[in-house]
Amino acid sequence: MTRAASKLIRGDLGAALAYHPLVPIIGLQILAGWTWFVLRRAGRVQPMRNRTLNAILIATAAGLLAVWLARLLSGTLPPV
Repeated sequence: MTRAASKLIRGDLGAALAYHPLVPIIGLQILAGWTWFVLRRAGRVQPMRNRTLNAILIATAAGLLAVWLARLLSGTLPPV
């Protein structure tokens, strides 16, 4: 994921997706989380409900696990 994020930051979307197909989604979640934090500190939004936050975290974890398992079973994990 680190190499994928590095490629994404440098603008190489193809290489980023080759390293990890979920890197754009994780990047968007980080950006949204940071934006939420800033707006929350400014008092412009209410705290996120625990149920909503848990759903986001569980869906992200399930997606990461699914990609890892699919790559492990197909032998397509990127080299270390």
